[in-house]
Amino acid sequence: MRERIFIIHNSAKDRTIKHEYTLLNLMDNEIPSIFLPLSEFMIGLKVYDESGKELPIYTNDLTKKVLSVNKDFESIIKDIEERKQFLVWIKLPENEKIRKDQSKIIKLQYKNVTPVKMLKFTNSLHTWKKLKFLFSVPRFRTIYTKPKGFSHDIFYIFSIPEDYELDYEIKENVRLENDKPINLTKSDGVYINGDNNNLSIRIPPFSNATSFNMIYDVIPEKGDRIFYAILVFFLIGLSTSFSLIGTQIIDTSIIPFNHIYFHINTLLGGIITVSLASIGFMKKCATNRTRLWLIFPIIISSIGFLLKDIFK
Repeated sequence: MRERIFIIHNSAKDRTIKHEYTLLNLMDNEIPSIFLPLSEFMIGLKVYDESGKELPIYTNDLTKKVLSVNKDFESIIKDIEERKQFLVWIKLPENEKIRKDQSKIIKLQYKNVTPVKMLKFTNSLHTWKKLKFLFSVPRFRTIYTKPKGFSHDIFYIFSIPEDYELDYEIKENVRLENDKPINLTKSDGVYINGDNNNLSIRIPPFSNATSFNMIYDVIPEKGDRIFYAILVFFLIGLSTSFSLIGTQIIDTSIIPFNHIYFHINTLLGGIITVSLASIGFMKKCATNRTRLWLIFPIIISSIGFLLKDIFK
């Protein structure tokens, strides 16, 4: 009936993923077990029902032994052995089998350990308004492919901490019709709702094969981005200006440059101190690249120290 995927960020890089399946039994027989084919291995997988009760799952080795008695499952066994598919076998308690016309919710929870790719500096230069080039920004890709014949709602729900913002781009959201991709739009039932910290995307039910592909970045909130940008560029600007005055490339006979010139050592030393202190106070992983930016005023001020006597 419905599949919901919750992607919950505990921090910018660390996230927990929960899959929630709402099942409906349309057969006359009771359903004693549930088989869920997955495309990746889930670290620390736990399975719960709608009441929060943890359900037992069987290992892939046991699943292969049970399926091997039937030749119809040879392709599935091969995929399991080649680690192309991970089959989760959920055995329901005797008194909780799914009866005819009865629905049941199954929840899968696991820790995402996919290596996080940081947004490259060159790829962040086009986002001047977001100031991503100043920060270490983790980039995530979400891909979902639904095979032909399955018709159910799919929801993606993203949640990130309050001191970050979600910046996303949907690369592909299509259904295949006669092997031709057709973009899904709002008129098809696609809904995208959210704010800076939460995002919900609905992919409507089609019996056609469906493909969804998006990327998203977790960036510091706007206030932090503006503060760090002012700090970095202010220190770079001051260190450059004071170094030019110290080397007398700027005419020091002009007021107020002549007053600055007599205190140039103190001013350049102050910039180095403030830059080093700022680097020490930045603890978030998002500011790893920001700390590198603060090396520039230190280098510029140090060069100013070394060259001021030469141009005396």
